[in-house]
Amino acid sequence: MNIPIIRGHHLESAKLTFKIPYEAMKRGLIDLGYIQDSKDPFLNFTYYGLKKLFENPEQEFNVVVGGLDFLCHNCPMLTRDICNPCKPTKTKPKGMNFLTKYEGETADLEILKKYNLQPGTYSVKQIRQRMRF
Repeated sequence: MNIPIIRGHHLESAKLTFKIPYEAMKRGLIDLGYIQDSKDPFLNFTYYGLKKLFENPEQEFNVVVGGLDFLCHNCPMLTRDICNPCKPTKTKPKGMNFLTKYEGETADLEILKKYNLQPGTYSVKQIRQRMRF
């Protein structure tokens, strides 16, 4: 059985799907430049896909620092070559400098530290208990 890989900072995205409404996620993804409008499939993939995966307490994830996970592989920033954890760049389009932290390991390490997690395999139940969602 393949256990999906998830980057540490995407755990925070999963938590958000349980804490904020769909419209707030849409506005956030548009404001940050991930999507251009509500028709972008990445919105539904992120909101409903993460929510569904994190509803199953037995689902396991391999939490990692750096690299690409299933969310990265579907991200418009990767396909537009703006953000790529496998090939980080120092120069970003105007307003996209915040992505540098996510290309590297910084954001993943911050989230893992925040919730007292280490890279490794966790069930959704363990993650949700630790992160309180």
